[in-house]
Amino acid sequence: ETLGSNVRVFVAKTKSSRVEGVLIIPFDQKRAYYSHGGSVDKPIAGTMNYLHWSAMIYFKNLGLEEYNFVGARINPPKL
Repeated sequence: ETLGSNVRVFVAKTKSSRVEGVLIIPFDQKRAYYSHGGSVDKPIAGTMNYLHWSAMIYFKNLGLEEYNFVGARINPPKL
């Protein structure tokens, strides 16, 4: 409620409507912040990359200057 219209949810689905991944992105006048999201186990290759790219294009078209991953680690070590 406090974010009002300053949050977007992006969902990647297969042709059969199976959800593969989700992004929840609050934003302000300059930046979009990838704060929450995830994918199913073993999503279709490239799904999350495509979802992020789509979000980046969307926010660029709104005039935002930055897509911030908020400290996400690209290749964290396996535990």
